Amino acid sequence: MIPENPLLPLCPDGWIVPQLVNAYKLRPDSLIECDDQGALLHFSKGFYLIHQPDQKTAALWLEKAHEMDPITLLFASGSESMKAALESPLLSLENASACHEYIWTKKEKPVLNGSLSFKPASLEDYGWIRERYDLADDQELKETLENERLFLAYDHENHLVGYGGMHSEGSMGMLEIFSDFRRKGYGAQFEKFLCGWFMDEGLIPFCHVFDDNTASQKMNEEIGMEETDHPVWWIF
Repeated sequence: MIPENPLLPLCPDGWIVPQLVNAYKLRPDSLIECDDQGALLHFSKGFYLIHQPDQKTAALWLEKAHEMDPITLLFASGSESMKAALESPLLSLENASACHEYIWTKKEKPVLNGSLSFKPASLEDYGWIRERYDLADDQELKETLENERLFLAYDHENHLVGYGGMHSEGSMGMLEIFSDFRRKGYGAQFEKFLCGWFMDEGLIPFCHVFDDNTASQKMNEEIGMEETDHPVWWIF
């Protein structure tokens, strides 16, 4: 039986595994395994999220899930979950991209400097965004636009300077500042705006940054985001 608050062991202070906590809030029916140490979510076809510090348990969960719907994309929090996925002879997962995970832990929203205004994008914007952003499939991008989870940013002269929002599984991202408007601090302002919007939605503001993206790592640290102390991977 799934307890009333099944992810409480993952977030006693609110910040332990934000990816699973947000994903569960967005889709409670995605939870398929849990114990007092971790959980496994089946978020969409072929896509799973796991945190389980016991490698043997993680392997059992993943192999059982793989029989139900083959795993093609996996978010793994903690090295034990990552090893369970890559070392299992039953799974066809060979590639793992390590990420830094940053969280806004303060109770107050970040303060914006007023240099940008924001409005939700719509399905009318699908065409040009699709041409620029290829890390989401067509269905995910359309659902993001329909649910008003992607935003457009404008400067004081009403120039469109970029876009950004929330990935379907509950992390901040999809962020791009157009080349003509970079080095003005707009990326930091956009991320601060997203932090506040996440808080309004009852979600934990957090993001993942690949190891080689040092500029984004620096920006997150400068605006006051805190890096978690456990490793995370996207595995495929």
